[in-house]
Amino acid sequence: MTKTFTLLFCLPLAVSALAQTEPKKPQTVDVQLPPPLTLPSDIPAAKLSADEAVAVALEKSPVLIAAKANVLAATGKQQQVQAGLVPNVTLSSGFNHVETVGGSGGSGNTGTGSNPSGYNSSLTVRQLVFDFEKTINAARQAKLLEKVASGVLSQTQLDVAYAVKQAYFGLSESQQVVSVAEANVQSVGLQLELAKALMNSGLGAPPDVVRATTSYDNALQNLILARTSELGARVALANVIGIDPRTPIAADDKVEPDLAHDSLEALIQSALQDRPDMLAANFGVMAADAGLSASKSASAPSLSVSLGVTARGDTNPFDTRTGLAGINVAWPVGDGGLTRGLVNQAKAGQQSAQATLQQIKLNIVSDVSNAFVQIQAAEQRVRVSDAEKANAQESVRIAEGRYKAGIGTFLEVTDAQSALVQAETNDVLAKSALNRGRAALRRAVGKRP
Repeated sequence: MTKTFTLLFCLPLAVSALAQTEPKKPQTVDVQLPPPLTLPSDIPAAKLSADEAVAVALEKSPVLIAAKANVLAATGKQQQVQAGLVPNVTLSSGFNHVETVGGSGGSGNTGTGSNPSGYNSSLTVRQLVFDFEKTINAARQAKLLEKVASGVLSQTQLDVAYAVKQAYFGLSESQQVVSVAEANVQSVGLQLELAKALMNSGLGAPPDVVRATTSYDNALQNLILARTSELGARVALANVIGIDPRTPIAADDKVEPDLAHDSLEALIQSALQDRPDMLAANFGVMAADAGLSASKSASAPSLSVSLGVTARGDTNPFDTRTGLAGINVAWPVGDGGLTRGLVNQAKAGQQSAQATLQQIKLNIVSDVSNAFVQIQAAEQRVRVSDAEKANAQESVRIAEGRYKAGIGTFLEVTDAQSALVQAETNDVLAKSALNRGRAALRRAVGKRP
């Protein structure tokens, strides 16, 4: 009880002595922040939300442009194969001039013989009737491969959106760390002024000023490093989006919305049904099956019918008209092992497609599980960091008050300030990890932003 009374009694006296002491002219410290780092560019600044950044990337990302080109190529391939199942129409027309230029038959154009001069025209329609479903299976395979390409495009869009979100939250995190570093420079600068004022008034010690000066210089160094990291994060985000990396982008501090779910098992089942790469893998297996069926019929006979009309004349193209109808059977009796090679190749493709499907299933379970755990850990970190930050702020307030009153050391102030910077940084990192985890879970279950 006596010790408590003494402390309460001495505290007002120390504060009063500090106020009444005629200090020497205090030395001040410039707490102006150094200018931010920039990349020289004429590109206008842009402040984007996470969804806006994703929208720009989905339009401009070179990776997506290439994926869209693959879909177009698969569509073209499917159209080529499909053409074998519909009637093929051929129209030709021309003029021949025949003239004997030597030999015992004389010279000049007689207008007779096997190659008479004149106009020639023909129209032919050919339709495949039956080829043991070789063309049908090939067309089915091409159609399924088109769906595979579309699924790959959708998955690539998810991956690009996820990469943008990760880079975006990296920039947001870096910006907040810069804010923490700037606030630290201001606080440490004021603590340095306080240390100098107390030393000049006779209540402080020179080592306190030395320690405060060192802390101030360290704070400036950390600010420069934080700004360097922020600039690197900005360049990385612009690169992922697909725009000029010099573009001065700023991120907001909005949080990634949580994805409603009942359980981990429900998330996994949803992902197995909705993930585009899972759908593409299933189409890939079906395409491989169709390819195997088509390869087995590579040497099978084919039956087609054709109808046509021809016309010719010396001066009138339609003087003589001839109609034709035909049934054509083609059967490659010996192919030198071509069919056997195609079948073996198709079987290998089938096994590869099934292995890819199995691997994607494992990847989906892994992706969802990792994101689920990441979110749980981040949520715990956020709760702890909020309490840590509040405690650190109170510690700084108490340490500065004790030092001003002359009952505490400046070491307590610097230790408390360092703990506050670490707590604020941990808070930023924890909340950024939560945003990243939610973005990872959204991508893992196949949900578009």
